[in-house]
Amino acid sequence: MEDRRYSIRKRLREYDVPVEDYIEAGNYRVSPIYKLPDHLFLKIFSYLPLRDRFRIQRVCKFCQKLSIEAWESYNTLTLSLEDWGCDLSFNFPMDKYLVLKNILQVCGPFITCLDLRRSRKCTVWKRIPVDNFHLITIIGEHCPNLLAIDIPLLYNNNSKSIRFLLESAKKLKEWTFRLEEDERFYKEWPLQIPGLNLTNNQCLRKLVIHVPLAASSIWNTLNPQTVEEIDTVFENINDEFCELLKH
Repeated sequence: MEDRRYSIRKRLREYDVPVEDYIEAGNYRVSPIYKLPDHLFLKIFSYLPLRDRFRIQRVCKFCQKLSIEAWESYNTLTLSLEDWGCDLSFNFPMDKYLVLKNILQVCGPFITCLDLRRSRKCTVWKRIPVDNFHLITIIGEHCPNLLAIDIPLLYNNNSKSIRFLLESAKKLKEWTFRLEEDERFYKEWPLQIPGLNLTNNQCLRKLVIHVPLAASSIWNTLNPQTVEEIDTVFENINDEFCELLKH
């Protein structure tokens, strides 16, 4: 039975024969689920974890086509176990980021929001930390249309990752940078993030920085013509910039 199923899937992949032809021919027992309209399939796919969405593309050309269409509705990337439906370490003898790369190659262009705060729910947080520059590089390279970024401050210095994200997200409209609850007693205040600027983010509208950064020059890199809202703990906001915002 298993060999027969494999044979059907193989032929569907090789010859791109519509599933309907198999149903009409009656030569094989094809599940009635294939008779469902496409919009119901897309709805079902939208509830699948990311790993399963990627794997279901291998079933047949029909599933591959619908799965690709379903990716268009996925626009918020997290590293949470809830969204991925699996342990991100994967325990495979290969690059542990390979699966992330493969999936982002498919859905990356549709992702507009990066929420790394929710990634705290990931059971392998310590093994795949947000301040891992290699991880951030993969996300930045494969998600060119990011409009919103929510990134937590970590114990380790993640300034390189933050700068890379901001430089990559040229369409960014909202940036949120906050402390986590377990980091209230962070010792190094104010936080040093060398070279931090928003020169490449000329579409930025909302800025939420609840971290006392030692970088007042950041205000000189903002575009006062686009910024609509600033929520920050800064006490030394540039007065000249504030005047520009009023206009």
